[in-house]
Amino acid sequence: MKKQHHRIALLLTTAIGMTPTLPAYAQEKPEGDIIVTARRIEEKLSDVPISISVLSQQALTNRNVVQLADLASYTPGLSVNQRFGPERATFAIRGFSQDPGTSPSVGVYFAEVPGIRVQGGSLSGNTVGPGVFMDLQNVQVLKGPQGTLFGRNTTGGAILLVPNRPTDKFEGWVEGQLGNYSARRVQAVINIPLADTFKVRFAVDRNKRDGYLRNRSGIGPDTFNDTDYIALRGTVLAELTPNLESVTIVHYSKSMTNGYAARLISCNRATPTNPTNFNGIQAAAACDQIDRQAARGDGLLDVDVNTPGAFLDIEQWQAINTTTWDASDSIKVKNIASYGQYRENSRISSFSDNPVVSARTPRLQVAAGAAIISLVPGTPFNLNVSSVIPGQDGVEKFALTDEFQIQGKGEKFNWVLGGYYEKNREPKIDPRRNFVSLSCTNYDTQQCTDPFGIGSISESRNKYDYDSKGLFGEGTYDFTEKLALTLGARYTWDKSHAEAENSRIVRVGTATQARVCTDTFRFNSGFNAAGRPNALTVTSPAQCHAEFNENSRKPTWNANLTYKPTGGIMLYGRYARGYRQGGINTTPVAAETWKPETVDSYEIGTKTTFHGQISGYLNVAAFYNKIHDAQVAGTTVPLPSSGLTSSIAILNAGVGTIKGLELDGSALFFNSLRIDVGYTYLTTRITGIPASVPVTGGAITSITPTVINGSGLTFAPKNRVTATATYTVPLPARSGDMTVSATFTHTDKQVANATALFGVLPATDLLNLNLTWNSVLGSAFDAAIFGTNVTNKIYAVATTSSAAYDNLLLGQPRIWGARLRYNFGN
Repeated sequence: MKKQHHRIALLLTTAIGMTPTLPAYAQEKPEGDIIVTARRIEEKLSDVPISISVLSQQALTNRNVVQLADLASYTPGLSVNQRFGPERATFAIRGFSQDPGTSPSVGVYFAEVPGIRVQGGSLSGNTVGPGVFMDLQNVQVLKGPQGTLFGRNTTGGAILLVPNRPTDKFEGWVEGQLGNYSARRVQAVINIPLADTFKVRFAVDRNKRDGYLRNRSGIGPDTFNDTDYIALRGTVLAELTPNLESVTIVHYSKSMTNGYAARLISCNRATPTNPTNFNGIQAAAACDQIDRQAARGDGLLDVDVNTPGAFLDIEQWQAINTTTWDASDSIKVKNIASYGQYRENSRISSFSDNPVVSARTPRLQVAAGAAIISLVPGTPFNLNVSSVIPGQDGVEKFALTDEFQIQGKGEKFNWVLGGYYEKNREPKIDPRRNFVSLSCTNYDTQQCTDPFGIGSISESRNKYDYDSKGLFGEGTYDFTEKLALTLGARYTWDKSHAEAENSRIVRVGTATQARVCTDTFRFNSGFNAAGRPNALTVTSPAQCHAEFNENSRKPTWNANLTYKPTGGIMLYGRYARGYRQGGINTTPVAAETWKPETVDSYEIGTKTTFHGQISGYLNVAAFYNKIHDAQVAGTTVPLPSSGLTSSIAILNAGVGTIKGLELDGSALFFNSLRIDVGYTYLTTRITGIPASVPVTGGAITSITPTVINGSGLTFAPKNRVTATATYTVPLPARSGDMTVSATFTHTDKQVANATALFGVLPATDLLNLNLTWNSVLGSAFDAAIFGTNVTNKIYAVATTSSAAYDNLLLGQPRIWGARLRYNFGN
């Protein structure tokens, strides 16, 4: 079987125009200090002994960062897995990745509150919603375990989204944007100080763009991977007394897209037997589809998906209140409370295909000795379409969190003590249907035929609930003005609970034959002569009800030693323990739960700032991480007497090691040319992975890990470098500020799927350009034009594979556009 590799590239957007004296990478104070909140208090970036990448709102805007998945293109050390679409992306920092269904290794926080957790109910993701990048102070990417101050599930790090607070000025702006793929976007912000002690701020973002993947099937949407969302945010700042402040944020977003699709790129062209098994049916259909694509002259951005009514809708909102009381000059009391809801509905082809029965496979024999079925060539079918049940939300979640802190500040000792509580619930069992090996014209009304006699509609009804509690403390003692020690610890209690009512609707032609429980190990009506269980026929999914629990508790800690030999240099060493909780997946029978994993992280680094005709900073960090009881995916091997089929499960196996070096620097030459460079070197390996893990006392004999012993971790390129050159055009002061910038990014090859033929994504080089003109001719208008991926590289963000075919999920091609903003007020 001969397969062709296609060059892949990672999306990168353009560099921004920067001020002539300061890097526009974060919230900046007048003296030029970059201010971050990585330790839950405002500090200068150069004083924080943690490796951090920071992007300001202007940087995000000019780089055309629209969703969280875009952020990885600009942050060395941060990678993204878009296997289930950009809206449901997961992150990896320094090689700490996340398998579907597991807890995140990178926490995402908006206004110090974690995004609503949707693992289990949704295929992937831990998101704060589209439109979140409007009107921010900055985005901070914290690298390495952050378990003391941010809790569990931050073994790789954390992403902090810091929104703008209301100010004491009446001001705002309105911005319009147009671009290719019929892109149109409108944003607006208004800040109103209603009184000296009461201020409000409102923001809106409406963004719509056609998909860049053209669907050639004539069935379903014309394009995939589109953008279509609205986001709203309101913030109220009330100074209740001179010492008591309350900030309330309410944000809402709704995304309504056609969903994502993959490009079929190869198939198994081995001559099928006659009769053939179902793998032969799939392979022949995939090869015929590739031949159709070639005959039409399809490009790599053309897909062929036969899913009528495909869509992906995500709606969520969250209310956050932060109340701060300055009890004295040295004591501050702070409480952060939040409540949010998340809903997700979709209809998506799991394999992005348009198969029809091939003339080369006219007969089917499912297994040796089974009946031979004559097929009709040209009959359309699908392998697996996942669809919502009409009138019911596929995923519905609510999350309640509260964090209480007491902060102390002394002459030599600063400290924080706190407690955290999170309650994450699905108010009902969320249903979802998977149409397997059927030919369907309407999924809502189940208008389907069964051309192979083996098709079915599986109905997954699941409910995942999570509780988390934590107590934490951290303190920094200054031995001298140069030497300081930070110690911190946290203890976390986690509870996971899941309920499942999984069944299958077996069909003959267009008539419903029966509903049976999918779990034939727990639910059966006896055994046949071969010793296999007979499926239990039920009248309601509730008759297949099962419940599962997984509880864990772990301490985490960190220690930092910092030394400042001179005013512009800081040296530091850091040790931290991180913890990722265990979990539940109701699909793999008898392998539904797994245990926590932990990581020990060691890091040394230096942060240097310099001034003069050439001014800037240089941060360097070297790190070593060791993962224990790694959570990895595997394939179950059922007992013959269980009647079950293989499925994907999570297990604890192996030890992972991650070593690397990071560099982040910026230099301003003669107040006109700025060079920014970010570099990450990674080497990863996972060992101790057995060929098979025995399982006793259940329906399966063993689990076969899909991770190859001695292989590297996924989404962990060895080398990645980003370089931006920004030139400030000399203009008269009355003409405004103009900058021209270019960004180049190189990414080494990286593993996306260790067992797939196309699982290694090749190295890429990308170029992006930007022109920004603020205060055009001294007016209240700002203008910009930008181009991302200007050489129009075709690149993949993920891959899927089977014995029959291979798919690539493709990222954004060349995107260009222009923005015009009107600023008003003070």
